[in-house]
Amino acid sequence: MGLEAQLKEDLQAAQSADPTTHSKWPKWNIIVSGLFLLPALVSYAKDADADLGYLKYAAIGTILFGIPPILKKAWASLRRCAIDVNILMTTAVIGACAMGDFTEGGEVVFLFAISEWLEQRATARARDMIAAVLSLKPDMAVLAANDEEVPVEQVEVGTLLKVLPGAKIPLDGEVTYGSTSIDESALTGESKPIKKQKGDTVMSGTTNSDGMIEIKTTSNAEDSTASKLIELVEEAQTKRSPTQQIVDQFARVYTPIMVISAILMAAVPWAFIGVGGWNETDAMGMVKRALEFLVIACPCALVISTPIVYVCTLAVCAQNNMLIKGGVFLETLANLGAIAIDKTGTLTQGNFQVVELEMVPNTRIEVDGEPIDEKKMLMFMASVENMSQHPMARPLVDAALAQGVTISKDVSDFEVIKGEGVRSKVMGTMVQVGNFRMAKRLGWTKEYPAEAAKAQEWEKQAGTIGFVGVDSALVGLLCVNDKIRDEAGEAMRQLADLGVHTVMLTGDNDGAAQAIRIQANMGEAKSELLPQDKTTNIELIKKDIQYQRRSKVAMVGDGINDTPALSASDIGIAIGGGTAAAVDTADAVLQNSNLLNLPTLVILGRRCQSKIKQNILISVISKVIMISLVAANLATLWLAVLADVGTMLLVVLNGMTLLRFKAAHVHE
Repeated sequence: MGLEAQLKEDLQAAQSADPTTHSKWPKWNIIVSGLFLLPALVSYAKDADADLGYLKYAAIGTILFGIPPILKKAWASLRRCAIDVNILMTTAVIGACAMGDFTEGGEVVFLFAISEWLEQRATARARDMIAAVLSLKPDMAVLAANDEEVPVEQVEVGTLLKVLPGAKIPLDGEVTYGSTSIDESALTGESKPIKKQKGDTVMSGTTNSDGMIEIKTTSNAEDSTASKLIELVEEAQTKRSPTQQIVDQFARVYTPIMVISAILMAAVPWAFIGVGGWNETDAMGMVKRALEFLVIACPCALVISTPIVYVCTLAVCAQNNMLIKGGVFLETLANLGAIAIDKTGTLTQGNFQVVELEMVPNTRIEVDGEPIDEKKMLMFMASVENMSQHPMARPLVDAALAQGVTISKDVSDFEVIKGEGVRSKVMGTMVQVGNFRMAKRLGWTKEYPAEAAKAQEWEKQAGTIGFVGVDSALVGLLCVNDKIRDEAGEAMRQLADLGVHTVMLTGDNDGAAQAIRIQANMGEAKSELLPQDKTTNIELIKKDIQYQRRSKVAMVGDGINDTPALSASDIGIAIGGGTAAAVDTADAVLQNSNLLNLPTLVILGRRCQSKIKQNILISVISKVIMISLVAANLATLWLAVLADVGTMLLVVLNGMTLLRFKAAHVHE
């Protein structure tokens, strides 16, 4: 009762840190209200002397001390032309007092007031979790130039900031002076502090553990990691699921019907006084039953049955470094039938290592009248790759530098060939570096069958193959390995146990794809895909499982080329170390990039859906019982309030059991 509005304002409540929200005791006015109610209850005693009947007037004190907050909220609702539980309770109390039943009016006020306090107590933990996320964003930063403390909103990109031990990193940046350890647990879940020194990047919202450092900011306050994190939490509060929309639509119809029924029940009998033995006592009895109808007119428990579960689930996700952009996606997770996963940087660590790099023997290619040797081949390759942003580029450049190669700056006409590789002119000579698709297009696999066979053997060992060409002639062959994440195999096994089909999407040749599929316990591998092919495959997977009980499809990725597929899926999941484009497009973010969070998300989604169904069932059954009791004249006003309060608290506590969820048990 009133909790739905409270849940919508969880972020504001967390920021305001109202001490009454976490108070172990009700507010003073509620306590005083209860003290006045005690003597009033004596007037109900069967054996009480008739002279004690006046004690019912003590309940007036209960009403006077307890009703002001209710009246305030009721007035606010009236100004919005909305009927809510505060208006209905106020009407019921006024009606009881008009009938001279002050004790029952006092019971309504006290029970309603105490129930709101219990709601706040029950949901305090969920709000604390949300508050922990909100507190990540620092408000102030210290300028390195003059030690002046300024709001983070005033700090521009490229500004030098000083961060003292124990202070939070105010903005994303790069360390320019000093070394320290950074506690990133609040963002990534990593329990051990991470060593940082000059040249390393740091994220806003993390904590500087033990050394003074200076950083050069790489983002403003609006685009910082902490701000993006808070935006996700705020967005999650506003996206309503289909179930919640249906419940709200039902409530908008149910409440007016019940209010109109109560008005008719109170008014119509007076027109029939004197007819068929109907008298004023009977009419007054109907007025009392009408007041009881008013109390049960607001489906409080039903209205909060869905949002309380969503808030608790989203809070648990945030606590475990998983961010979901709203309850609508929790429902999608509950009905997940398949997950498509990008390979590079998602299923694998994205840290390539060059394991094979050799010249094509007996090559007759010459440049400037001189045959190409291995060092010149490495120079050409490294000069082109130095212009690329692909994850493989840096390891290839480093491998060349380790051989003493000097990278040429005379590079022009650089071009990325989608799905194949890159090409560019180096000192006027065209150089191509690419995969099997490029090699086939340029005829290298037919012209150099021995090299093609060797590349296929490397692929069977889960290697990623590259070909180096000069003036469209093959001169070099390379193989890089990208280690599969340690937890990948176990994560895929758990997903299979949950009945979720796993599909790997990769641009690699089929040999490498199948080798990695086996190592990672994947159900299926789609290979040799261009970026646009990933989106097509998402649609095909959707079509394949559309008639299954669980027919939703997720896409997990980390790169810019994954964003179309993330958008095409029912729920896009980005890993925290991915690109900003992928994180912005995704519907869920795994901050610590741990793939074991995937089965955790599915389990949480299913438990969330189960709790919602339980809460709706509890709410509906309770209302049906109370309506039946009121119709049969077997209920009282205070019993109607007690039933409403009890059901509401039962729904809240049932939803709150999700807060006991421990992701660790899934990861064992």
